[in-house]
Amino acid sequence: MERSSEEGASPDEEDGDQAASWIMGTDRSEGEEVGVTESRMDILAQRLWRGLVYQDQEESKRKSGPAIAEEQAEVSELERDESSAAPSVSPFSLMDTCGPSMSSLSSSSCFNHHHTNFSSSSSSSSALSLTPPLPPSVELSAVLTDTRLTLDVYQGGAAALPLLWASVPEQLRGLQYLRLGSENKPGLDGALDVLPHLTKLRSLAIRGHCFYDSQGDPLPGLLTMLPATVSSLFHLVHLDLSFNQLSSLPSCLLSIPSLSSLLLCHNRLSALPPNIGQLSSLTYLSLLGNELVSLPPSLGQLKALQTLDVSHNLLQHLPDEIGSLEGLTKLELSHNKLKQLPETMGALLSLRELVIYSNDLRLIPHCLNKLPLLKIDVRDNPLGQPPSPLPSTPGAELFPQGAQTTTRLEWDWRKMEGSGGWESTTSS
Repeated sequence: MERSSEEGASPDEEDGDQAASWIMGTDRSEGEEVGVTESRMDILAQRLWRGLVYQDQEESKRKSGPAIAEEQAEVSELERDESSAAPSVSPFSLMDTCGPSMSSLSSSSCFNHHHTNFSSSSSSSSALSLTPPLPPSVELSAVLTDTRLTLDVYQGGAAALPLLWASVPEQLRGLQYLRLGSENKPGLDGALDVLPHLTKLRSLAIRGHCFYDSQGDPLPGLLTMLPATVSSLFHLVHLDLSFNQLSSLPSCLLSIPSLSSLLLCHNRLSALPPNIGQLSSLTYLSLLGNELVSLPPSLGQLKALQTLDVSHNLLQHLPDEIGSLEGLTKLELSHNKLKQLPETMGALLSLRELVIYSNDLRLIPHCLNKLPLLKIDVRDNPLGQPPSPLPSTPGAELFPQGAQTTTRLEWDWRKMEGSGGWESTTSS
């Protein structure tokens, strides 16, 4: 699965320069309106500091607005307090700190005082260092916003989650979207310990194959299980555990009633739990690239399921209960070992796409004729061909392939007395 760029990533240098120029121009005009006599860079530092630090302080009830008198009061108070309260930050270092998110300065939801404290106050004893596991050039604001934390774009980045939890736990409690790479076992284990505390999560991805080794091969994910406490993530609706080493579906997932999208692609699943029907909110289920040989009957209880992908497995048959998936619109069964399809599939009135190529199907059941809007992909199936011949038995070489006979030959595998041969009888 292709990865897409995540929100919160740093913009290009060109975009940062343009944003910086815009802010400098804006602050110059504002400085002229309020009569501030400091240099342009001093005004920039003051305005940025006010916007990034003082906007979230509870004791400051002021909000930035067009009134000149209000801005004068804010700048004056900032000048009085800078010498005692604010860290010593040069205008240039402050601009560099905010550079990765210049384009988002107009949105107060993208920053708060935690970002500034940890990314710009390097001389402060309370500064948070994310190096390692993250590269030295990575600012906190590049991976963390109010609701999103993206750590799968840096190898070993999952190890940053425990560091953040120890430093800014209240900020992490509001996370709704979290992405982790699973290629580093120690970092992954530490991140898993934090997960149960992130109770507002709505989307969670813990994936392998995010990075490549020196030979160009993807690094496998090392996730083998989830802690039982993950069941406390009551608001989770999307979960992606693809490209890992799960041998069974984590039982804790069955206790998350809100889960609607579950991706377990390219793991080592050989069976699904018999009570998978408890995931009654599932609309999307992908089990592509596992080792499944059958599907449990309780799968038919997933009434809300719209897409089911069980391609690239070892399925030899489907349960009759699959016909109970009344909301199913797409069924992906390619690259299995299916020899027939159940007649109950004729009840899938919502089904619009059936992908069954690369199986061992010799006929398509007539029940599918009841679904006139259905599109079927049947490539690479032995449709219309007779069953494969039975394995050869002793004596078969007496009748060359293609020879015709009306006599039925029955072998009596009893040793003939006094001879080294075998006795046979024939009947017409």
